[in-house]
Amino acid sequence: MKRERLTHAQRREQTRERLLEAARKTFVKKGLAATSVENIAEAAGYTRGAFYSNFDGKPELLLELLRRDHDSAQERNSAQNARRGATYPP
Repeated sequence: MKRERLTHAQRREQTRERLLEAARKTFVKKGLAATSVENIAEAAGYTRGAFYSNFDGKPELLLELLRRDHDSAQERNSAQNARRGATYPP
């Protein structure tokens, strides 16, 4: 069975997702300040160059993680409100 080859965009997205997940885990383990770009790249199985081809630096990556967490929390809140029959904002 032949595996389907990923497009450039799919490979880039996969790399980005792996870097984000590695960063999340490494931030929890070591803390934001103690985590280097090299730590994140290594944990994801990539080079520092792969990191910088996806993010300008740790601040951009952190903002993306925070945005995703915020969006996820908003979705959970909306789902809970929908189950209760509430609407937000009023």
